[in-house]
Amino acid sequence: MAPEEPAENPELAALREEVQRLRKYRAIVEGQTAVARGLTKLGILIWLGRDLVSAIKNWLIARRDSPGMPLEETAELFAAVLHRLIRVGFVAALLAIIPSALLIWQNLIMREQNRSLIQQIEEQRAAARNDQVSRHLEMLMSEEREKLWLAIAFFNGTEEARNEALSRLSMLLLESDGAGSCTALEALARLAPMSKNGVDNMPLRDVSGSLRPFLEYPEKIPLGGIEIQATICPERRFSQLSLSNLAFLDADFQRSEFYYVNLDGVRLSGADLRGVKFDYGIKWFSEEAGHPSDFSDADLSFASFKEAPQDLLLQGAKLLGTLFPWGPDLRTMPKSLFLDGICMMPTPAEACHRWYRDRYMVSEALIPERLQSPQPDGCPDPELIRGPIISAAWEVEECQTWLTTPE
Repeated sequence: MAPEEPAENPELAALREEVQRLRKYRAIVEGQTAVARGLTKLGILIWLGRDLVSAIKNWLIARRDSPGMPLEETAELFAAVLHRLIRVGFVAALLAIIPSALLIWQNLIMREQNRSLIQQIEEQRAAARNDQVSRHLEMLMSEEREKLWLAIAFFNGTEEARNEALSRLSMLLLESDGAGSCTALEALARLAPMSKNGVDNMPLRDVSGSLRPFLEYPEKIPLGGIEIQATICPERRFSQLSLSNLAFLDADFQRSEFYYVNLDGVRLSGADLRGVKFDYGIKWFSEEAGHPSDFSDADLSFASFKEAPQDLLLQGAKLLGTLFPWGPDLRTMPKSLFLDGICMMPTPAEACHRWYRDRYMVSEALIPERLQSPQPDGCPDPELIRGPIISAAWEVEECQTWLTTPE
């Protein structure tokens, strides 16, 4: 029987295990140190560059092998350092610029996207506003009073829509003719801003001022006035308007009525003004207009002037049955215009004028009974009326004497 081996001392066994454990730990540490050293060398190589590391190595070897400062290796070292600094600086600058450039580019893209979005929103708003303006302009030109007042309330409550409507109506009035011009004039008369210069303290809607921005030179009124083509506006009522310096070419205002209207500098030469009433608050001339109102060659047959016009050009105008009031303003006008006139008392003068007008200006708007009404007392036979009718109150004889006295 083999002899038993003596039992190992426990302390010696523990010591042996500790030694083995320390050896393993040393191997691990040495491995990590080698890796760290390798990474350090790699980092130095990457950061300093192969050329600079080689120059440093050559310089250290030269210092070891020969005393003193090795000139050639030192020069190579300085050149390598300078070259590396330039390269590293360029890379660092590039790395700093790229994020900034990307950020700027991103901001530009976002700004362009925002601009496009804002433009799209504005276009949608403009389209919606244009649609609203178009619908309310149709209501403004409607003959139904409810729609008319709804349209006026809408435009008075929205400045952008009001300006858009004024722009459209102004262009329509300047570029159209016939009934379209009349429709634009009436609609513009409802929306035009108030003028600073009224008549008899009555504020006026400035139609002329609304048209002025659309002239070639807005600061100057064209010679002869702002031209409006062939306005056909019979049997309309115009009140509280400023029509100064407008030139109505080939206009037709038959049987229309004008109340508190600024007509200074207006040109209605050759217009059909038969039966028109210029009754109250008419302003004929001002220094701002620069020239008097021009009614030359217009047909004013059976028109009525409740107040005698001042500085009004009537050369060549047809004044058959036209009613004028007697007074000092009338005597300032050329007597040749009234030589065929007749002076009458106010009541018969107005009754006769109205009867002549209704009889000789047949219109669908007239009441049939008025067309068949008998001739008023004191009215001369129609064939005796060859010129204007002058309402002279108690000064009939003075009026007749003025007409028959040679100048």
